[in-house]
Amino acid sequence: EGLGNVLVAAAALFSGSIVKKVLRLLRQMGVPYFSYGTYFKIQGAFLLPAIRQVWNKKQNELFEQASGRELVLAGDGRSDSPGHSAKYGTYTVVDVSTKKVLHVETVQSNETKGSWAMELEGLKRTLLICEANGLTVRGIMTDRLSMIKSFLAKFYPQIWHMFDCWHVAKGIKKRMVSAGKLKSLVGLQDWVQATVKHLYWCAESSDGAPEEILPKWTSLVGHVADLHEHADPLYPRCQHGDLGKKKWLPEGLQAHDKLKSIVLSKPLLKDIPQLSTSAQTYATECFHSTVNQFAPKSTHFGYESMQARVFVAALHFNENSDRPQATTKEGKKRFLVKRPKQTKRPIASPMKGPCTYAYVQELMKETLALNCHYPSYRAARKANCVEAPPTLSSGYERPNKDLLISNHRSRFNC
Repeated sequence: EGLGNVLVAAAALFSGSIVKKVLRLLRQMGVPYFSYGTYFKIQGAFLLPAIRQVWNKKQNELFEQASGRELVLAGDGRSDSPGHSAKYGTYTVVDVSTKKVLHVETVQSNETKGSWAMELEGLKRTLLICEANGLTVRGIMTDRLSMIKSFLAKFYPQIWHMFDCWHVAKGIKKRMVSAGKLKSLVGLQDWVQATVKHLYWCAESSDGAPEEILPKWTSLVGHVADLHEHADPLYPRCQHGDLGKKKWLPEGLQAHDKLKSIVLSKPLLKDIPQLSTSAQTYATECFHSTVNQFAPKSTHFGYESMQARVFVAALHFNENSDRPQATTKEGKKRFLVKRPKQTKRPIASPMKGPCTYAYVQELMKETLALNCHYPSYRAARKANCVEAPPTLSSGYERPNKDLLISNHRSRFNC
């Protein structure tokens, strides 16, 4: 088929571009271009199969490197739109030791009971893939979803289930900020950041001694009241020095009672001992940011397109996850000045070196090989067709469009 058309379509998809915008750009430049329908023929015939083949090859290499090791994975889910009406859910697991995306699973909402169940389904499929490839999963870090907690406890008791500190801290901070808006509890605002930092410290300082996490955490109730001797023998006193003047919350104060109810809530105390002490799911959040570049939430994609774009994002992430820090001509390391939204204080952040795109050359090579191998779009599509879940609309009876048009009313002439 037309080689120029194939190359333009491939470059658009492999760069994460939105095809409608690319075609509009060509039209506004006066450059001859193919139709939107032709793009989808090229995509289905050559581009999607090429992406799947290259990703499967790279993933098998990762599986070979991981075989024989006891893996600790970081897992997290991403929805293609906010709220509880998402169509797709992508579940990602990252090998903590290599910081590489080991597997990504795309789930459509009608494959489960609802969009709320897609993350659990993605985890189930991921663990089955690990088992099928002979991988040994020693531990996995996730958020605190009750469905995931009960599933792992029931079906995978041999896997050490840990909770990511960021997700736990996010929930605590949300409750404290909300409560601190009340006039009687305004004192909580001075302890939000300190509480979050204390949570991270509890996990970090207890690496190798997870039994210390809980007594360190509960000591916060006394600490905020300027009481630094504690009843638990595992953590009898605070380890800090002189703190100077602080806005303490004396016992009996409403703000102290509220903080105590948050810190000592039963669900939280049950989960605190399972905080991850040595690693977090930060890499999965970075990968989700990369996915947004290739599959933005503002654009709808078909199932195969969504799956393929996530694969390309994984190829890009794995190639660039361990980029060295950028340097000046003199060899001095470069930094960026950032101002986090939470603290509003400037900080220095290491600047990474430029991204590389060697994976694109592999994708292009595979695309051209498929283009040469098959005589037509139809033959290529038929040979490389994969099973996809039925569309969401397939579960409903097709309505009479003419009847809907005749019954159409605007809010001004109803």
